[in-house]
Amino acid sequence: MKKRQGIAWPKAVAIATVATTSLLIAVPAAATTGELPYPTEPYIDENGHYFDPANPFVDENESGLSSAGAGDSDDLSTKSAVIRENPYGCHGLTENVHRSGSFASLHARTYRCSAAPREIQVSAEIVKLGYLGAWHSLGATPREDRRGTQKAIDSNRKLVCSDSSQQTYRGNGHHRVLIGDTNYFASTSSESESRFGCNAHRP
Repeated sequence: MKKRQGIAWPKAVAIATVATTSLLIAVPAAATTGELPYPTEPYIDENGHYFDPANPFVDENESGLSSAGAGDSDDLSTKSAVIRENPYGCHGLTENVHRSGSFASLHARTYRCSAAPREIQVSAEIVKLGYLGAWHSLGATPREDRRGTQKAIDSNRKLVCSDSSQQTYRGNGHHRVLIGDTNYFASTSSESESRFGCNAHRP
């Protein structure tokens, strides 16, 4: 795995029970300049977000945050089946990428908690389809973070359109809640691809 500047994870899926310190996985640093070259190997950035260019999305655009089986706790790429739902019923959701004025925009949220977790987080990541059919992460928002509230938390990733050429996008949402001493994670992805006139790039 390689480490890259920026933020990213995958869409709504299963969550791993891990200690907070295990979110940041030590990986070799790779020097990158600008937007190219895009990495071809899975990597985790400095914020702990995982991205696999060959398999960038999960199957659900909405999912409950759950714990995963032992052995997955140190691998944020896991897409294992749900083992145990979080006791507050918290869910993650990723909407479709759309154009908003002169921006490509994506909303992801963590919500529907029946009680207030100790901590609730979400991050939104825009992914663009390249000319050769490969998906490229355009980075994610810093994690929105709240404590002691059950209110929905929303993250909005917005990237400036450099021109109005037609481009194809999809989004990922990365979700975490801390209940008691247990972290529950989920990844969600936009339900479908979106194609519109906006050529956005990593800032």
